[in-house]
Amino acid sequence: MLKTIFVFVLLFAVAAQAEEKQILSGCRIYDKSGNLIRNFPGAECIFSEKGFLLTRGDKKTLLLAPPFGKLIWSESTTRYDSMALGKSGKIILLQRPPIPFFFTPGYHEVISIFNPKGSLLGRFWSIYFGKSHTKTPLSSISEIPDQKYRGVFLKGDIIVNTEGDRLKVFSGDLTRVKFTWIKEKAHRVHDAQVDEMGRIFYLTRTSAKDGALVYEEYDPKSGRVVYRFPNTPVKSFSIPVGGGVSKNGDHIVITHPLAGTYIISRKQSRLINFLPHTHYDAEGHWAAKQSRFENFSEVITKWH
Repeated sequence: MLKTIFVFVLLFAVAAQAEEKQILSGCRIYDKSGNLIRNFPGAECIFSEKGFLLTRGDKKTLLLAPPFGKLIWSESTTRYDSMALGKSGKIILLQRPPIPFFFTPGYHEVISIFNPKGSLLGRFWSIYFGKSHTKTPLSSISEIPDQKYRGVFLKGDIIVNTEGDRLKVFSGDLTRVKFTWIKEKAHRVHDAQVDEMGRIFYLTRTSAKDGALVYEEYDPKSGRVVYRFPNTPVKSFSIPVGGGVSKNGDHIVITHPLAGTYIISRKQSRLINFLPHTHYDAEGHWAAKQSRFENFSEVITKWH
């Protein structure tokens, strides 16, 4: 009888640990109460399923291997660049170095895809003229995940969000543009991604100046916004410079570099947790930096 009870308690404890989630904000992992558990180098960190760390600072993006941070690959980047890690271990970069012109300043965007060992798989270049890239730096890039239904996008496509209002989806090999969307500039789309249902989710705001922050989901098939939070914009919930959004099941996680991390239940359409930042996250804050609400226990045990 005692043995049975012990086994039950042990299984319950293991299950509880499996359900435990932490918050990754920048390169810092916190528990749900806001206590710092672990700090990794860099301004933004992404972990692979095997525990490898992709970390971006103001000058370089590095791929490090556990347990001691052996350098696998590096690439020169700036605080204005964005990065993503594909499910297959692909490294995806959006770089935005300026181009000096005699009369018209401009910049070019470079999308690069590397394999897990750092070899270049594909690259796409584009050139824009006009404002310096430092004036409108809210850019992001990500790989589209498995899709539950046949729709507009395919697993492995690349979604790029630049200039705050321009959104493009490329084929996974970067050979063609499959989808383009430009939202009204006053409302700016920031950190756009695609979920497993084929919906584009992103941050936006209600007006050009001092607008309240709004999270939306857009269905490219119907051309309609199918979900919004909050329904009535809250003025104090203002648009950040930088920040980002991520999703994990029912949880929507919004990062504000000056305030903290908001965790929202999509089903209940309400704020369920808020983790205030204890410092100003200045390093690399211009890019779309996401917080993630996941179970990082296994990752933490792999690193010394």
